[in-house]
Amino acid sequence: MTTDEKYINRCFELAANGLGTTYPNPLVGCVIVKNDSILAEGWHRKAGEPHAERMAISRVSNPSDLIGATAYVSLEPCSHHGRTPPCADLLISSKIGRVVISNSDRNPKVSGRGIERLRNAGIQVDTDVLREQGEWINRRFFHYQRTRKPYVILKWAESSDGFIDVIRNGNLGSHQISGADSSRWVHQWRSQEQAIAVGKQTVINDNPSLTTRKWVGSDPVPVVIAFRDDVLDRKLSSRKDALWLDDLGFNPQSENPSWDEILGKLGKKEVNSLLVEGGRAVLDELLKTNQWNEIRRLVSKKKQIHQGLKAPDLGQISVAACYENADDQLFIYTSAS
Repeated sequence: MTTDEKYINRCFELAANGLGTTYPNPLVGCVIVKNDSILAEGWHRKAGEPHAERMAISRVSNPSDLIGATAYVSLEPCSHHGRTPPCADLLISSKIGRVVISNSDRNPKVSGRGIERLRNAGIQVDTDVLREQGEWINRRFFHYQRTRKPYVILKWAESSDGFIDVIRNGNLGSHQISGADSSRWVHQWRSQEQAIAVGKQTVINDNPSLTTRKWVGSDPVPVVIAFRDDVLDRKLSSRKDALWLDDLGFNPQSENPSWDEILGKLGKKEVNSLLVEGGRAVLDELLKTNQWNEIRRLVSKKKQIHQGLKAPDLGQISVAACYENADDQLFIYTSAS
């Protein structure tokens, strides 16, 4: 591993601290280095708060130490006035000697302009260090910038014999399949995504709250694939932040929107990422139309249901990664699109 890769890797670690809190902004980490010694570090915490470069520079007690130093940044410094001033200008005024960047910014307001401004000021700029790793960390942001639609993660839990639910026979209430460790994983995932979607039948059957009560973090915005009047006296009916098809501008009298339309409407509301927790009809439609980016499939090692609602069929989709805990296996799939 080169010196540049070492410090860019540290930028990635810092950037990950903002996962779930920076929306609609990207994850960014910054390390200021001089004579192979770290002067300061920073990361972007929340939209409207200081960017990673500004946080790191503010932590250097003696401004003269910045002269000729190297700034490592996981994403191209911004060059425009948004909620905060341009970071490229701050690096220039601080007399930074070199800037090393993993990824250029896909936001059209930046998109190379930050790099150009730094170079025009006489600063050496090196780019594309660990580029693929940087793209993975900011996959939600980059996907949104490219498509103007949220990055979609499908999640479900299935029994060891391939079922995601029991036969209901009118019985309501959540039916737990995965174990306690996996439940904490799921609540952590919820804290990392901007919104969470469920279908009408899941709301009726399970009456979910869709919160992060088993993990410290913000609750994702609930997106209910139903019209508000179709589901009454459910927990989500009282959530003021919930988005129903009505809130997305669809007409309950005449419209049965496609997922392409729904994702487009969410994109207009600057929803960068969407965790989809079911039910089966919602998952099948997204799989059939290939409108997903990642799948997280929990398979119980112990629990069998014997008969019920079968898990979605993934066909020839290959497993990208596999993890396990005491009760379950986690299979992760990624889309090539």
